Amino acid sequence: MMPSPSPDPKILLGLYGAMLTIRLAEERLQRLFAAGEVPGFVPLSIGQEAVPLGVAAALRAVRRTLVVMTDRKAETRVGP
Repeated sequence: MMPSPSPDPKILLGLYGAMLTIRLAEERLQRLFAAGEVPGFVPLSIGQEAVPLGVAAALRAVRRTLVVMTDRKAETRVGP
């Protein structure tokens, strides 16, 4: 098996920044929910920030990607 090429440091830094943004947003949402500011149920995915970013990076050649979240599952839908 041939070794895979090293990832571009700029791409890695961008992915890390996106993971940090997701984490901070979810932590804030968690605090707002605990304070009663957000009604209903909040499905958090803290600790799983790399999953949607990995999927998006793998599908970067695709023009449109939509992630649909429900209370039971997450789906990724890809369009032209």
